[in-house]
Amino acid sequence: MLKNKNLNEPQIPKLNIGAVSGSVSFIMFKVSCGKKIHEFRLESISEHHAITVAENFYRANGLIGRYYCETENGKMFQINW
Repeated sequence: MLKNKNLNEPQIPKLNIGAVSGSVSFIMFKVSCGKKIHEFRLESISEHHAITVAENFYRANGLIGRYYCETENGKMFQINW
């Protein structure tokens, strides 16, 4: 009879973190009366992916109005729905 203690334990898949060559940090913020408000620091796998991450974050958190984003490399874009 085969005894395996791990049969009833949840199996957590191993992630291959080394597959991602790099990441790009960016800040997403709203400006009101000339001041930064609602500032978030987010991570993406590239500058292009940062746009998708920002859009998804905007929708998932029910944000309203225009938010500006600036990557660590200086690229800027805005999200507005």
